Amino acid sequence: MLIDDDEDAHVLVKYALERAGFKLPLRRFFSGEEALPYLEDCTLGRAALPHVIILDLKMPGMSGFDVLAWLRTRGILEQTKVAVVSCCDHAADVMRAYSLGAHACIGKAPNSDILAKLITDAIYGPPADRAHAS
Repeated sequence: MLIDDDEDAHVLVKYALERAGFKLPLRRFFSGEEALPYLEDCTLGRAALPHVIILDLKMPGMSGFDVLAWLRTRGILEQTKVAVVSCCDHAADVMRAYSLGAHACIGKAPNSDILAKLITDAIYGPPADRAHAS
């Protein structure tokens, strides 16, 4: 799942997923408010939780911080991972994202290889964890 108000981010994430070989559909939302009904359906068992939520922090209206807080209060962060891809230019923003339950945080406009690795690690764990699981 992708929650980001920037169309270019949607293009980059879609390209990174394709390049990494992911075949699952990408649910895309352009705001936190737009994503909430789907996420609410997930909490009620009417929809499957995404493996990973790629989240922008700086959005008009409901910010990524608000989305993280919402996810946390509903226990979703225990079942899915959130990778923040945003303008994390202040250490306080990064620390706040992690304190709200983000699993990873990288700056906006990473190249597709970095983004694909971030998503792969969020789903399957870091390479060291994957080696121990086999």
